[in-house]
Formats: sequence, C-alpha cells, structure tokens
Amino acid sequence: MRLAGVAVSGAHDEPQRLSYAGPVKREHWRAKNLPQIDWIAFTWEAFATLATGAGAVAAAVVIGLRQSAIAGRQAAIADRQSRILEKQVHLEELKLRSELFERRFAVYQATRSFCSVIMAHADEPEQKVQQEFLTALDQSKFLFRPSVHDDLKELWKRSCGFFATKSVMKHKYETTGDYGQDNIDREYAYLNWLTERLDSLSELFGEEAKLSGQPAHAD
Repeated sequence: MRLAGVAVSGAHDEPQRLSYAGPVKREHWRAKNLPQIDWIAFTWEAFATLATGAGAVAAAVVIGLRQSAIAGRQAAIADRQSRILEKQVHLEELKLRSELFERRFAVYQATRSFCSVIMAHADEPEQKVQQEFLTALDQSKFLFRPSVHDDLKELWKRSCGFFATKSVMKHKYETTGDYGQDNIDREYAYLNWLTERLDSLSELFGEEAKLSGQPAHAD
C-alpha cells in the first residue's frame, strides 16, 4: 500500500486514491490562514512596548494575588476578633451576674439575720441589726421584683408591731407586775407570723436569690 496520492491495492485489486494532507500541505495551510509576525520589521520599540505590556499584566496578576491574600488574612483576623469579643462579652455578663448575686445575697443575709435575732431572743434586736435590715429593705427595690420589696416592708411593719407590744408588756409588768393576757396573745401572734416568714424566706426571694437566677422583673 502506498500513501499520498498513490494507488492502493485492496482485496479486490481495485485501485483507490487516498486524500491525505501531508506535512507540506499543513504548513501551507498555516501560512495562508494564521497571522504571521514579520520578525524583520519587528523593531526594538515594538519589542519594548510588548515587554512593557506583558510586565504590566504580570504585575497586575501579582498585585491581585497579594490583595487576595491580604483580604483572606483580614477576614481571618476579623473572625478571630469577633470570637474574642464574644468571649469578652460573655465574661462581662458572668461578672455582672456574680456582682448582682452578691448584692442580692447581702439583702437575703441581712433579712435572715434580722428575723433570727428576733426569734432567738423574742425581743427587739440591737440597732446595728435593724439598720442593716433597713438598708437591705431599701436596696431590694432595685435588686428584686417589686413583690420582694413589698414583702420586706410587711416584715418590718410586723416587727415594729412586735417591738411595740414588747415595750407595752415591759411597762405594764413594771407597774402592775402582770404582762396582760391581751399583750401575751398579741406577742404570740407576732412571733408565730415571724417564724413562718423565716421558714419561707427562700421562697420570698425566689430564683433571684440564686446565682443562676434571672434579672429582676416586674410582677
């Protein structure tokens, strides 16, 4: 079998011609259809222009890559700063919650101490204990829901009634040698109420007296 326009013998000995474009024809087609550079007419000025353009493109690519890398680093930094800020906010919330708990617990302790001294001696506490409770009573307006302050005011009112009854009983005993049954019954009623209030003191303050308690809210 011969190629490039030469007869080919097949199984039936019939001459055939193959159309096969060899290397010469391909080069001829390229020369005819593809743009050619006239290297003879190619001046140094043209070469400099071409090189400058290529350099500018390369520089733009490098700058673009650098800017992309910088943008990526900036995004990573922003993400880290956001996480740090979230942690700082969380720590600040924990700090504020801890401080609020300490102030609330101080009110609770002053109230319990006030009631406990009354029950222990069945008499009016010393002025220091009373003053600490009155301070706690005033602070409760800002630290707890309104019902807590109202309950503590009622506690102070009942306590003052008890103190007055004790003063009357003392005076009556000094003058007559008898406390008076009415005064004794009144004293018992006050002490009974104060005992119940002391036993349910944690319920009075509720969840707000706990470290995990919610902020004060209106009833």
